Amino acid sequence: MAEDDMYTKDGTVDFHGNPADKSKTGTWKACPFILGNECCERLAYYGMSTNLVLYFKNRLHQHSATASKNVSNWSGTCYLTPLIGAFLADAYLGRYRTIACFSIIYVIGMTLLTLSASVPGLKPTCTGKENCHATVTQSTVCFVALYLIALGTGGIKPCVSSYGADQFDDSDEVEKKHKGSFFNWFYFSVNVGALIASSLLVWIQDNVGWGWGFGIPAVTMAIAVVSFFSGTRLYRNQKPGGSPLTRMCQVVVASIKKYRVEVPADKSILYETADTESAIKGSRKLEHTKDFSFFDKAAVEAQTDRIKVSVDPWRLCTVTQVEELKAIIRLLPIWATGIIFATVYGQMGTLFVLQGATMDIHVGSSNFEIPPAALSIFDTLSVLFWVPVYDRIIVPLARKFTGHKNGLTQLQRMGIGLFISIFAMLSAGILELERLRIVRRHNYYELEHIPMSIFWQVPQYFFIGCAEVFIFIGQLEFFYEQAPDATRSMCSALSLTTVALGNYLSSLLVTIITKVSTKNGKPGWIPDNLNYGHLDYFFWLLSVLSVLNLGVYLIIARCFSLKPLTNIRSLDDQYFKLLATMTVALFLLGFQLVKSMDAQKFLKKIGLGKEDYYFWQQVGKALLCTYTLFGAAWLYNETSPLGWWTLKPRPKEEKELAHLYERREFPYPGDEEAMQEFIAKGGMIGTTFGPKGFVETDRDAYNYQKDLQNKKLEQEAQKLWLRMRNEVIQELQEKGYDVE
Repeated sequence: MAEDDMYTKDGTVDFHGNPADKSKTGTWKACPFILGNECCERLAYYGMSTNLVLYFKNRLHQHSATASKNVSNWSGTCYLTPLIGAFLADAYLGRYRTIACFSIIYVIGMTLLTLSASVPGLKPTCTGKENCHATVTQSTVCFVALYLIALGTGGIKPCVSSYGADQFDDSDEVEKKHKGSFFNWFYFSVNVGALIASSLLVWIQDNVGWGWGFGIPAVTMAIAVVSFFSGTRLYRNQKPGGSPLTRMCQVVVASIKKYRVEVPADKSILYETADTESAIKGSRKLEHTKDFSFFDKAAVEAQTDRIKVSVDPWRLCTVTQVEELKAIIRLLPIWATGIIFATVYGQMGTLFVLQGATMDIHVGSSNFEIPPAALSIFDTLSVLFWVPVYDRIIVPLARKFTGHKNGLTQLQRMGIGLFISIFAMLSAGILELERLRIVRRHNYYELEHIPMSIFWQVPQYFFIGCAEVFIFIGQLEFFYEQAPDATRSMCSALSLTTVALGNYLSSLLVTIITKVSTKNGKPGWIPDNLNYGHLDYFFWLLSVLSVLNLGVYLIIARCFSLKPLTNIRSLDDQYFKLLATMTVALFLLGFQLVKSMDAQKFLKKIGLGKEDYYFWQQVGKALLCTYTLFGAAWLYNETSPLGWWTLKPRPKEEKELAHLYERREFPYPGDEEAMQEFIAKGGMIGTTFGPKGFVETDRDAYNYQKDLQNKKLEQEAQKLWLRMRNEVIQELQEKGYDVE
């Protein structure tokens, strides 16, 4: 092996600060310690949090809505503190030290929570199983422990997935292919821990005691810390590159200071360091992109900048620094669409548990009672089922149709997950309708557990688990891949903040709905006794929000430019049409089912009287307006020669041909990595590739040529080919390649 091939080329170093040796560090040699750490940490987290809403309600004697809000607020904080950990990891400590330091805080918080539930004087005084009254001091100790845990998670969540991905060198094709599998198995290990937590630990909390129920997660967290430190000498580490927030502020300030300065047409004269390495530690140089051109002003060298001996970073920034900010801005719209799903996901630990607590919790005809929170085991089982199915079956199958190395792009994967999440709320709403119908029919209003099996909740948990595999894993990989090197921890934290905001949104919705629905002495949608409420309305509300969110996501994703920029849209029309058609078909099918039966009888059967007509009429109008809007937008896009939100011509022929060239893996202008790989494989411009350069015996080439002929686009193909060929040749020549 050549000496250059012995070490990683992505800037990672070993424990001693030396360049990382590929044969001794990283890859799957180091990952078991990281995956073991994550499995144990998640077991500790879910073992403590899954049943927390019942601990608040039964032990701290809180109202149902209050307990739900407190859990949502705490969960939201757990996913907001990662911004602190990410900042410290990227700016000063590095991912390894950040995980190590915050893990200790985590263990302290778990220990204090265990003491608050087991030590006399700290634990609430109870006269029965659910008749407890906590003092202010006892509640304070409990919440201090919980928010110490929230702070501890802040250093682990944003770093551990990125740290695992750091063990694979992007410049090595073999290692790069394994990175996608790492994210799948990372999430698999998360749910192995969650599986044990939602089954064994929840049962212990309900049947043995909360002291043991919190003590075992505390011990497990200590094991997680030991697992992480055990692999220290095998890890690859990225050097911290300074504060990314400071660098971004510098770009904004410099751009404002130069708001009168014109950006030159020749972007190659924008300021950048002369070295091959970026001025930002732990980051490679980034190519200039055309969007958000206002920030390019920060990289324009004014006369005053040339006179000064040293560069003022608040007046002049490098192109890489500017592109770093642009990359973060591009991620924000996609990031925002994850908030609604996080709200849906958050119901598993709050309203799903409260709903299950009103149902028959016996397993079959036996006397064994399953804790309501333990039903989340089916979410975990769903994830454990779908991860290997996706990795081993869906990806290879999709790869044959799309030609993409991962089968589906991360954007396509997340879109499918958002679609599936709609069914989770529909399932929960239908179940609650049927539960309330039984309550009304048999006058079970004061019955603690109605004779309806809790296992009817399984479908809603299953759908959320399936959606998780597509959304959360897609988010992990998407934010890591699209983030600049020196901001990956921050971007991982950014993806986690959707869960925080989703929990806060859930808390806000519960607060508003409780205030509005309890006017004039009404019990409201979410009363203490859910038999008097309308929890189904809340689930319908989330269903409508999920549909609207999916529509917004499809528009944003179609306009998103992947890194590096290419001429291909990130979501092709076929995918957009398929997903949109499936959504419309779902509602048309439901409409036909209702139409085929006696509407009055059907509405009466599911528990909706005439007093509810106005409510559903407004929901129907909202859905109709939404789909009319999206339908008009889609029709405009298909019939107009103009692209989305721009006046740039976008001929349909060029778009179709671009997809053909994508499947041929032709290197596009600006895609430096693809061009280097193309040259390394011995590719020659205009011979191996191109409409006129195929070998007739090549079956794949023959099919490609036939596809062009069937579309009757030979002339357009030649024009597109010549333009792309000239652009690529020019860029290759600028980089020193000998091509003609």
